Amino acid sequence: MARWGRKMTVYQRQFNCCKAFGCTELGKTSESPEKVHDMGFESTYCPKCSSFPPWVDDETVCSLIDELKDQHFSLKPVGCPQCLPRFFETQPEASRYGKTSAGRQRLKCQRCSKIFTPGSIDPDPRWSQIIQGVLGKRPALSIAYDIDVAPKVYYQLLNRLANGLRIMSRKLESDHGKRPFMAILTESKVLPFKHGHSLWALTSCDANTGYVLLNTTNLSQNPIPLEGQYSAKEFNRSKPYHQLGLYKALVKRYENTMARLNYENLNYGIAKPIARAQLVKPALVAYAHFQLLRNFTQHCEHFHHYLEHESCIRGAGLMGSFDEIKQGNADVFYVFRHHHSGKELSEEGVNIGWWNDRWYPFRAGAWSPITPRKQFRKNFHLELPLAVKNAFKHLLGVLPKEIKSPQPLLAIMEIQRCFYNFCNHDAAGYTPAMRQGFTDLVWNTDMLVNAMVKEVNNFHDLDANL
Repeated sequence: MARWGRKMTVYQRQFNCCKAFGCTELGKTSESPEKVHDMGFESTYCPKCSSFPPWVDDETVCSLIDELKDQHFSLKPVGCPQCLPRFFETQPEASRYGKTSAGRQRLKCQRCSKIFTPGSIDPDPRWSQIIQGVLGKRPALSIAYDIDVAPKVYYQLLNRLANGLRIMSRKLESDHGKRPFMAILTESKVLPFKHGHSLWALTSCDANTGYVLLNTTNLSQNPIPLEGQYSAKEFNRSKPYHQLGLYKALVKRYENTMARLNYENLNYGIAKPIARAQLVKPALVAYAHFQLLRNFTQHCEHFHHYLEHESCIRGAGLMGSFDEIKQGNADVFYVFRHHHSGKELSEEGVNIGWWNDRWYPFRAGAWSPITPRKQFRKNFHLELPLAVKNAFKHLLGVLPKEIKSPQPLLAIMEIQRCFYNFCNHDAAGYTPAMRQGFTDLVWNTDMLVNAMVKEVNNFHDLDANL
């Protein structure tokens, strides 16, 4: 019997369609969508509701999905290298098949009969030293000197550490089981580096626990078609406008969005190319990001997506769950945090912007339903409105000042994600992993490493079925 008896995650591969809630054509794609220029930018057209959704570069989005699902959910190096299974999918069983000359257990995949030796990690005090060095924002050469290895070996160890922590955390997440309800909060941030380098990042947290589910950036190591590459010089990213009142701040954000030629075309200024990688347009990253979130939401009876008020990610949020939205099993909301805590808005709501979005007050600002229903199956309730903000604050505190190549940066971001979830506690003494139900203790770096070693080395617990 295969482990994790879940249905395989199905990722959308076409995105040029209507994205207007209430339209019968919402999410319906065709093999050959028509590209039009009626609005002054490339779009498609919905004859049912007369909307013009901006054109999406499907090729780039699909390339990103394939790259990111391997980056975040691959079972490498513990899984069968031929079947290439991933977390949140049904994993084939493996049986013992002798041992190597070094005494390591070999396994035979029950799906494809491939003989393989799963990866392992030896307990090593250097793992904790690397984590502490990374969190201390120390230069790579300094950490390598302390653990007495060459820089090349250090980067190999860094990648193995990040991969081991990813396997440990994803195993816990995938074993969490079906949930009656889940709420996800998603926000973006520009990550600055020296020498004119910067990245656009999109992070999603469990809105009730603060647990970081997914970090993505617009950095790709795959070839990207010219149409999907980011090369803007201007800046049109909406500001929070906290010096204004809540209502005026919302109005200003809509005005900024409408000033864009294409309201999904977010530009965060000049960003220099990075060696061995390319920068992707933010909206395309968002489409891939929300597809990957399906690994978490498809096993929920009902879920909410809470999005920062940014049109760049609205369509992506809808396409990440349009089937569930139509079935009434999911809803998507805009959220705008503001220090006025919604005091300027009527409890009955206020229509704002060209789309007449209706905004309602709540304790941390205002919210607006992107999927407005007469009656919601579950009402809007954002338990931790600062969840993503706090995660970004921690991330910015550990990121290196320079970015010379993509792989070390991605490794550091994964190490940071796991440390934040399991070791970083709030004022009440709880970590996100504790609130998620994964542990009842605040972990230190040694506990984090021990859990990683145990999970990687015992991933194929063949004696468990005896």
